[in-house]
Amino acid sequence: MSIYFTPNTLPNPRGRKRPGPPSRRAGFRTLGLVLVILATLLLGWYLGYKGYYLSFSQSKIRVVNREPPADLEKQLDLTLFWKVINVLEEKYLRFSDVSSEDLLNGAISGMVESLQDPYTAFFTPAENEEFKSSLAGVYEGIGAQLGFSDHQLVVIAPLKGSPAEEVGVQSGDSILEVDGESTQGWSLAEAVSNIRGEKGTEVELTLGRTESGSSDAEMVRVKIARRTIKIPSLALEWEENDIAVVKLYRFGEDIYGEWESAVSKILGNNAKGVIIDVRNNPGGYLEGAVIVASEFFARGDIVLKRDVGGRIEHSKVDHKGRLLTEPLVVLINEGSASASEIVAGAIQARERGTLVGKKTFGKGTVQEALDLQGNAGLHVTVSDWLLPDKKSVDGEGLTPDVEVELTDEDVAKGEDPQLQRALERVKEIIGQ
Repeated sequence: MSIYFTPNTLPNPRGRKRPGPPSRRAGFRTLGLVLVILATLLLGWYLGYKGYYLSFSQSKIRVVNREPPADLEKQLDLTLFWKVINVLEEKYLRFSDVSSEDLLNGAISGMVESLQDPYTAFFTPAENEEFKSSLAGVYEGIGAQLGFSDHQLVVIAPLKGSPAEEVGVQSGDSILEVDGESTQGWSLAEAVSNIRGEKGTEVELTLGRTESGSSDAEMVRVKIARRTIKIPSLALEWEENDIAVVKLYRFGEDIYGEWESAVSKILGNNAKGVIIDVRNNPGGYLEGAVIVASEFFARGDIVLKRDVGGRIEHSKVDHKGRLLTEPLVVLINEGSASASEIVAGAIQARERGTLVGKKTFGKGTVQEALDLQGNAGLHVTVSDWLLPDKKSVDGEGLTPDVEVELTDEDVAKGEDPQLQRALERVKEIIGQ
């Protein structure tokens, strides 16, 4: 997934204990609690609209009259909501087949979707569980990272060796239909829910693909067999024995331990240079991006967050960096998004290293992941994020210092001109 989060249950590499997710409760008990809370809220809104409020004293509740507010027209009138519910109950042929939970989830989903922000989404318990599994690195699906471009669902990148990659799905493909159903207006949660599924089952995608240098989109239909997807956070490889190449796949829950191990090996082998490869990395946890980027700085800002009131919060280097002087190159492409752009952007803005490749995806917002009753979830866009120089990448992306194309022909031949240029740049810095 291309979105990253600042969740209240994020594992902490420093050992401080954080609250875990709420325990599961019996379905009916949870639904009853949700309905009671909803009914209480609705009652409060209705009474406020009519000019009353509730007074609590000595375990007694009284309805007290007061003057109606001056901005009465701004109050929420739920008359239409209850009217629709009543009509459906009285007239809808199959109303008995619909559960109260489905009605409630549908109402909440519709309310959230009315914000027209594809990254703010309500997750049913099943969808929330699936999303958490993907951040943990294990799920059943096709192995494609998803995002939005101009409100159109797109493939940020297929995972290496995934079912999606095997059938030819490419970075930048628009997903127009899933099993014949249009994706227009879908949220990210809906896309994930419809594309993922049990291993062994198939899903058909209708893709829109624009070849480089052309303005005409080609329609491509592919059938993909789902299977279990397991994604590590990173892989460490060596080029020419002394140049470390760290391929970062995602900024998930296990990034901390894997990154610490990789850095220890880089230092232990006395690497002459480091290449960080965030191509096709859709992001993950913001804290993970700060941990990785902090390794290359002694102090200062990694990323800035700007909230709804315009206030700026500085996320600074959070530990003593150990790779402060090694020649550094970052590989980026169209599939590098969110947390990946934070790492690459901090390195570019603070002139610590060189960016090589293609322009990045351009996702510059932060979502907070909240756990709700009954294991449902709500992802809310809470702020923009900015580079240390206060520039935004949202909708713009990062422009590489050295632009290098990677064509389908290169991939077919097993060649990687972007990596080769990164190696050349490291050698230039070393003076070889």
